Amino acid sequence: MTEYLYLPPVALFAMMAAAPFYAERLPLRNYRNPDGLPHERVKCIERDSAGFLWFSTVEGLARFDGSRFTRYAVDDGLPVPSVNSILETSPGIYWIATNGDGIADSTPK
Repeated sequence: MTEYLYLPPVALFAMMAAAPFYAERLPLRNYRNPDGLPHERVKCIERDSAGFLWFSTVEGLARFDGSRFTRYAVDDGLPVPSVNSILETSPGIYWIATNGDGIADSTPK
């Protein structure tokens, strides 16, 4: 047989009042183009096996190491500037979905 515990509303209110409620603010920082992001329109964010964050933007890729961005653009081998997403298939091997020239990969040639 199941027994239910009945607490009068006053007891419930007293229990809730005893537990502190804090509205914590997240320590957010806004990263933009002057911080090293290729473009402020980010399409996708991925984390790789080494812990880097990769940002796909309309002006290339950016790898974030926790303190700074490294940019990758057409001059670095991307077929087009606009990148939709990136996928790591094995450590250090990336497939990059572009917006206009198919898929690129970083497999050593």
